[in-house]
Amino acid sequence: MDAEAAPADTLPSSALLVIEVAEASLRRDLGLEAALYAASDVREYWVVDLTSRALVVHRDSDGTRWTQITTLRPGATVTPVAFPDLTLPLDAFLPTA
Repeated sequence: MDAEAAPADTLPSSALLVIEVAEASLRRDLGLEAALYAASDVREYWVVDLTSRALVVHRDSDGTRWTQITTLRPGATVTPVAFPDLTLPLDAFLPTA
């Protein structure tokens, strides 16, 4: 499969939260797949960037793009919009330095 081709038939059309773990696929996950999820009924999209040890959080889609994109680094915590009582430390799922 072409590394830049998004398998649209394998992407969810709706979800509360989609999490991608990326290394070689980072460009596609932050580009094409982020746009596809923004255009679908996905409430929140996270990309775990293994190379940079960061979490890129996409929220608030306007139906074509994400209007809020935040990059979090080790030591930070994140709370999914759909699960406000759940706070996760990034250090728990990022690779160690």
